[in-house]
Amino acid sequence: MNKGKQITHIFFDIDFTLVNTDELHRHIISNILHKPSQFPHTANSLFQFFSTPPGTNSVPLFRGTWLDPAEYKKSMYPDVLPALQSMTIMFQLGIFSQSRSPLQRLKIELSGLSSFFRKDLIFIAPHKWSVAKKVLPTLGLEKVAVIDDRIDICNQAAKLGVQSFLIDRENNKIAPKNTIGIQSLTEILTHITS
Repeated sequence: MNKGKQITHIFFDIDFTLVNTDELHRHIISNILHKPSQFPHTANSLFQFFSTPPGTNSVPLFRGTWLDPAEYKKSMYPDVLPALQSMTIMFQLGIFSQSRSPLQRLKIELSGLSSFFRKDLIFIAPHKWSVAKKVLPTLGLEKVAVIDDRIDICNQAAKLGVQSFLIDRENNKIAPKNTIGIQSLTEILTHITS
């Protein structure tokens, strides 16, 4: 169903696309509550961490506490690794994620997913679609696919002329016009390689 398009680049959202963010937050909170001696940071330092723009020096402060890679790996959806392993052979993979927090980059790094994505194709910004609208045309809109759990992002991608996929793991969303609805990342290959 790629309508004659030759997809070369696939961009993913992070939260609820690659990582079950609710599950990750439960793991983090559980670690903080059950291992307080391993968490010597104040509420102020937590606030600073989550409100600091990516690329600053607050991240090393938290390494070795609740930033346990095992928790991040447990929070990945089970279809993520097999799908990325298959896709990385055929496509250039990137990320568009919306956030001001350095935690977004850490989700990719600590979950072990960073090796699947080209570093120059990872975009994390407070307004991801403003960045996407500038970057995607440089790659050739007809050669790009975007996977997101948000209907509004899929709708904007489709209007721009990009192949969009709405990942709906709970099967309770209706994909907008010109967007393919999927429940698993492994379904993408059947749509763009046929």
